[in-house]
Amino acid sequence: MGPYNGVPFFLPVSTLPVSVLSVRSVGQFEVHEPPDQIAPVLLLRGEDGTIRWIRLLLPERRNKDGSVATAYLRELRLRNIKRDSAGHRIRVICDWEWGGDREGGLIYLNPDFTFRSFALSW
Repeated sequence: MGPYNGVPFFLPVSTLPVSVLSVRSVGQFEVHEPPDQIAPVLLLRGEDGTIRWIRLLLPERRNKDGSVATAYLRELRLRNIKRDSAGHRIRVICDWEWGGDREGGLIYLNPDFTFRSFALSW
């Protein structure tokens, strides 16, 4: 399902990453699980240690009445990254409310490794 845009995240991230995927000459992608959120935070940390961007991976959909529904997303783990025709994609596994346990998914990145969107299976 998706693609989902996620939500910009502006709070400091003080947790240790639960999943890390390193990319040579870029840095590392980290998944954090802030205790006050129902979805994980994905960030790209540059090789110099600075955070280049942060996104809350919150699945959202608009209902027929115009309201927005959100789903919890838990235990997101990064598996691998591959180049595609529009940039890059990271394969993930996770548990999520509109899917189930150990579902697959993709995080889509632009050619410069900035966040584009994500999609999850069910």
